[in-house]
Amino acid sequence: MKKLLLAFSAALVFFASCEEEPLPVLFEDPIPALLDTTYQLSSPSAAQDKVVLFEDYTGVRCVPCPTGHVALKAILDKYPSRVVGIAVHPGNQAFPQSYSYADEGEPDLNTEWGAKLMAIIGKPNGIPYGTADRVLKNNLVAQWMDQADQRVAVAAPVNVSLKVLSYDPLTRALRFEVLMEATQTLDEELHFSTVFTQDSIVTWQETPQGTDKEYVHNHILRDMPHFSIKLNPNKTPALTPGRVFQKQYEYILDETWDIKHLNLVAYVHRDIEVVQTAEIHVQ
Repeated sequence: MKKLLLAFSAALVFFASCEEEPLPVLFEDPIPALLDTTYQLSSPSAAQDKVVLFEDYTGVRCVPCPTGHVALKAILDKYPSRVVGIAVHPGNQAFPQSYSYADEGEPDLNTEWGAKLMAIIGKPNGIPYGTADRVLKNNLVAQWMDQADQRVAVAAPVNVSLKVLSYDPLTRALRFEVLMEATQTLDEELHFSTVFTQDSIVTWQETPQGTDKEYVHNHILRDMPHFSIKLNPNKTPALTPGRVFQKQYEYILDETWDIKHLNLVAYVHRDIEVVQTAEIHVQ
């Protein structure tokens, strides 16, 4: 389980550039922050290309689910910098096919977040189930590429960037920064979430050919340090071009996670629709 350290004073870690106009911190996240501030740039940044969040709802006991893994890989091969993939195991209560093999000594790929995410998108008829930015959703893996094609063409109203600030291998304490900047005027509330995913997890997977005990699982959702946190509650501050939200956190990585294959994802979203995504390798 994750362990988050208490917040330090923002004054000790914040420094402003000559173009920034610092404002007071307007709100607090439920997860402690080392730094949580917002400011207005005098020269707004150019808008980033749209980066799509593609979620593959899947399960290790699901015989057809490897077809979804192949479809997601094809999307990522086509759009290596424009799509971020997450494999979500929705939990045993959602689908019998998502029961793990943990009772036989294998890793449990289910998380508490899988069921929560499925509650947001609506429970499908079955898995595999693919969602592009949570607005285009389909059980038919043959249509997943078309979903990605459509969402890549959408303009992103917010820029999102991630940075690893430091990592202590002895304590496994990871410090990271999320930077979000509006590039359009938006009269609405937005939210943000952060996710850890892990690649190259070898465990069992049911396939049309039988049980593959050396199956390599990628993009596996491990934890969500932030789950749908309001970025500008009650539309305050107003989202105008150049409005920046800067947040820094410290997180203790689970000792079972292989940091060489660990990724950090952040995305900004409306209630459901994801408007921009970023991903970095932790190490």
